[in-house]
This record gives sequence, structure tokens and C-alpha cells, in this order.
Amino acid sequence: MPYPAYDYFEEARAGATAKQFVEEAFSEYHLYSLERPTTIKNNEVKQITLFESEGVPVQKQLVFEPSTSSDVQVKLEFENGVAPMPAGKVRVYKPDSDGQLQFMGEDSVDHTPVNEKVRLYVGNAFDVVAERTQTNYDQKGDCAQETTYTVSIRNHKDSAVTVKFVESSLWGEWKIYSGTPFEKEDAFKAAWSIPVAAGGEATLTYSVETRWC
Repeated sequence: MPYPAYDYFEEARAGATAKQFVEEAFSEYHLYSLERPTTIKNNEVKQITLFESEGVPVQKQLVFEPSTSSDVQVKLEFENGVAPMPAGKVRVYKPDSDGQLQFMGEDSVDHTPVNEKVRLYVGNAFDVVAERTQTNYDQKGDCAQETTYTVSIRNHKDSAVTVKFVESSLWGEWKIYSGTPFEKEDAFKAAWSIPVAAGGEATLTYSVETRWC
């Protein structure tokens, strides 16, 4: 069964401002009941606002994770502070210089409890490109190896950006050697925040030592 689409414009344009759905906990599930009648014409597809909330802080990230994509991905993150959110498709719009809403992208989300993070992938950056190149490999006996990489990020925008680079192919007993501080996100993942000037390029060089016996 396809997930429902959350579209915030159909009846909002018609002036609907009152709360339309009521959420109710039911055992280990949640029910969402429409509080008023609605009319659906023959062969019509109608979308009704499920949630409405203004001024929600949203964090935008540019993420380069070469083990999953060769592109710099655009991701959004916010805290679900409204109500338990059912799984479904989220569409993201942003006003342009004329105030007209433009479609940015869409992503599917899982069932999300209140006060939990919602993370959306809405597309790839057009003016920020990145690549990772392996520059050295050293076999250290029968139980270890060391691999060196260089990451290059080019920013063709007229403003500075910060790109989160994620190394997510770590395994075994690993250790990273890098002149740039990084954060260990979990047992198999490390991340760097790399600032890149407007029209500029930034590079990161690091080595991964892996032991398996």
C-alpha cells in the first residue's frame, strides 16, 4: 500500500486554518481522524493538510558520503514537535525571489514519535562537487593494512559552504590519522566538517589503519 503524501497547500489556499485531523493513541498504533466532512468529486484526487506548524527550525546539511553516493547530497533535519507522524512522503517547497513556492524535493519518512528527529534527503547540490581518491595502500603483515585518501571539494557558489564528509566504510579495529579533527559517529563511521570558501576548493587527507587479527 503506498504511503500518503503530506501536501500543505490544497486546502490551506482555500483558507482552512482550523485543526483538521485529531490524533489518537490506539494500543501500539496511532489513529488520525478527519474532524469534518469533505467532498471528493468524481475522478478527483484531493489532498488535505495533515499537520500545520510555523517557525519550525530546520537544519540544512551538505553531505558527501562516497560509499553511498558520488554526489554532494542536500539533507534537512528538524525535530518533530507537533504530534506522532505517520510514515509517508514529505514534499519540500521553498519560496523564490518573487515569493513563489518552488518544489525542492521529496523523501519518505518512517513512523516518527513526537520529539524525535526527522531527516530528509531532498536532492543533490548543483554547485558543490566532491571526489575522494585513494592515494596509497600499505599492507602491514598478515593482520593490518593502511589506506590513504584525499578528498577534494569544489564550491562554485558565490557564498561559503560547509560540507559534512562521512567515511562510512570502516570495519575491523580501525584507527584514523588526520590533521583535521573528526567525529566518530558509530563503530563504522567517522565524519569531518569541511568549510569551503565561495568559489574555492578544500582538500582533506587522511589515513585509515585497519586490523582484523
